[in-house]
Amino acid sequence: MHKLLLPLLLAFTATSCAQQLPPADEIIQTAIQAHYGDYWQDANVTFDFRDHNYSIRIQDGQFGYVRTKGQTVDIVTNEEFTRMEGPRKVDLSDKLAGRYRRSVNSVRYFFMLPAGLDDPAVNAKTLGERIIEDSTYYEVEVRFNAENGGEDHDDVFHYYFNKTSGLLGYLSYSYATDEGGVRFRAAYNRRTVGGLIVQDYVNYSAPKDTPLAELPDWYAASRLKELSRIENKNITVK
Repeated sequence: MHKLLLPLLLAFTATSCAQQLPPADEIIQTAIQAHYGDYWQDANVTFDFRDHNYSIRIQDGQFGYVRTKGQTVDIVTNEEFTRMEGPRKVDLSDKLAGRYRRSVNSVRYFFMLPAGLDDPAVNAKTLGERIIEDSTYYEVEVRFNAENGGEDHDDVFHYYFNKTSGLLGYLSYSYATDEGGVRFRAAYNRRTVGGLIVQDYVNYSAPKDTPLAELPDWYAASRLKELSRIENKNITVK
């Protein structure tokens, strides 16, 4: 083969392989359909996580997320955050209100995945394919716009969607709050409730400067430290 043809052939092959990867928004939409169909456009779900009860209501673009423990009720809507103690509204500093709002949103966000990854504030791109535990996954990076991207818009996520089923199998993310860090989560206990596919996660940590792209390899080599189990119980769908 002519010495000038080989580089051209390699470049063409690499370009062809890259073109075969579906765009991130297509992968995300396939995953949402695989888990939930169109349900999250009009959702009504309750579940227990640790010692709190949560409810998610979404209708026509309006949402209400409620967390309850005893007499304490935290309410997040499109407009505001409110904490109630029985019938009494609690006056909170902006710092405390922000902390509680982020806590409710965090649980809601991970429970709803992959729904929400098609939000207009999301910037997603396909990074490639990864083999994890003998299955092939599309690796998709998600970042958020500062505008409408939430208080934690600097967080970076890598999602791993099964190439065959479209289901979310793993995710990793870096965060800046509380001195920052990285996490890796592996889905388990996948089941169908009310026609929806829901799942729990094993939550792992690694040194905070570990690149997200390396975490699947750390997981395969059993180098990650298990921190907790993200277990959602008593799920109801209406």
